[in-house]
Amino acid sequence: MSRQVIVIGGGASGIAAAIFAAGRGARVTVLEKGEKPLKKLLVTGNGRCNLTNLNCSEDSWRSTDPELARNMIRNFGVKETLEFFESIGVFTKDRDGWVYPVNDRASSVAAHLVKEAEALKIKIKTRENVTEVSKDDKGFVCRTETYEYRADAVMIASGSCAYYGDHYTSIAEQTARRFSVAYRVFEPALVPLVPDGSIVGKWGSDRLPGTARLYRNGKMLSEKTGELQLAPYGISGIPILQISSFIKDEPGAEYTVGLDFLPFFKAEELSDKIARLCGERPGRDMGLMLSGLFPEKLFRAVFDADETPESFIRRMKDLRLNIKKKKGFEHAMTASGGVLLSALNEHLEVPDVKGLFFIGEAADVDGDCGGYNLQWAWSSAHAAAAGLEL
Repeated sequence: MSRQVIVIGGGASGIAAAIFAAGRGARVTVLEKGEKPLKKLLVTGNGRCNLTNLNCSEDSWRSTDPELARNMIRNFGVKETLEFFESIGVFTKDRDGWVYPVNDRASSVAAHLVKEAEALKIKIKTRENVTEVSKDDKGFVCRTETYEYRADAVMIASGSCAYYGDHYTSIAEQTARRFSVAYRVFEPALVPLVPDGSIVGKWGSDRLPGTARLYRNGKMLSEKTGELQLAPYGISGIPILQISSFIKDEPGAEYTVGLDFLPFFKAEELSDKIARLCGERPGRDMGLMLSGLFPEKLFRAVFDADETPESFIRRMKDLRLNIKKKKGFEHAMTASGGVLLSALNEHLEVPDVKGLFFIGEAADVDGDCGGYNLQWAWSSAHAAAAGLEL
């Protein structure tokens, strides 16, 4: 008789793991606490579902055991991911390496995954909030508020605090502690930043190209270029989300962000050009010339009429702001933390508790913005399914 597998969580990694496990012959039941599966997948990529990224590099993911994470992604990477989705009817397109479904519909991806699960006779039970996972001599017991489910193996794919905030179900942490598995508390990742500074809140809500550099106690940790997004509370945009993952709640750590609002210019060349233009037309207002480089509210918030143009341009090439905090989990695209990879084997299984797996965001891996976290969902799901004893 085929083995019974319970998957806790009907998100991307959970449904994928269920499909891969059922494809190997397991009887699979998915327990999802929400009203329907794949809710978070529907909002990824602004509703277009950024499935993966062709530009995968080994530093695209962070973990307590990065080499183990890389091995899983090598074993089931971009090529295998694209082949899998095409096999279930999801065809893709490439936008500068960012991979989306051809129809730009996350809802279509979700529908195809659910249809594949149905074809494999996977039971997806919604409104089932797992409150406890235990083990006896007959196997695992997953208790919900209304029922007890028995299984030969359990895959915990309950996600993280990201997006859900206080509504997150902490069954991964509870189970890790029950079975003495090393765990790191979640922190927001890929999240907007709230800096100190009198200009914050005055600089408007514009989007503009720029570079963000993150410093920890004066040492640069990361540098990303792209579209910056100014906001009343602070700053966002893909470069900010990318560098935010390097900010950890550590004693003695002070973080500073340096913003280059003039990424297409060299400071000295731009200063010389403005000086030449003003020299050619005496009486031209220097502030007016400089204002054309920035959105109006940003310029008014940062411009000092007593400052030389050279000094102002240098400052706007590296505007330093101390980071007060990250925005909360409800604003985060993912989270760092979870069960430490160093406590799991190459199939994300607890070595001393055979049949217990932690996958997706429940494991301590977080990736860059641009499809990398979904790639980890697919890769980790495949690794766990491949480790089942069937």
